[in-house]
Amino acid sequence: MVFPACQIAVDDATVDLTARGYDAGIRIGEYVELDMAAVRLTRDIAWSVVGSPAYLDAWGRPEHPEDLTRHEAIRYRFPASGAIYRWEFERDGRALTVDPPGSLIVNDGGLLSSFALAGLGLSYIADIAVAAELASGELEQVLQPFLPRTPGLFLYFPRRAQDQPKLRAFIDVARAVLKPGR
Repeated sequence: MVFPACQIAVDDATVDLTARGYDAGIRIGEYVELDMAAVRLTRDIAWSVVGSPAYLDAWGRPEHPEDLTRHEAIRYRFPASGAIYRWEFERDGRALTVDPPGSLIVNDGGLLSSFALAGLGLSYIADIAVAAELASGELEQVLQPFLPRTPGLFLYFPRRAQDQPKLRAFIDVARAVLKPGR
């Protein structure tokens, strides 16, 4: 398959596709604007707090979100805003956020899992990002009863663009690679 010229930019900021000259973007479903067309790329996301078995054996397994105050968190800083992500939980149908302590702060999702695998602390991450490590036992989930689910990843684009051959080709490839049902 041959693609026409293609540029891909990775940015965690909210982007006006038209103003930036982009054909499409990828976002978690709840953040896609209502006036955009959207195509599901992944199943819903279950958020996870993960750590290596060695880390959890040494530090213990938290049973409640408040237990995170006694743990080392690998924290995420949004590149565009500079804000540090506060971990989101649910208890009895109500939202709860925790700002866990941690001296290791990253701005890359891959580093969240890499540093957790290395036993440097706990990471808050989408289960689809660490599915292989969870299946192999390299990482373990904790606090699952308190973690939210969110709509998966969606490719979004202006409705008028949906018949463009290059966008149609990209949608087909993205769906094949990400397999929405998984």
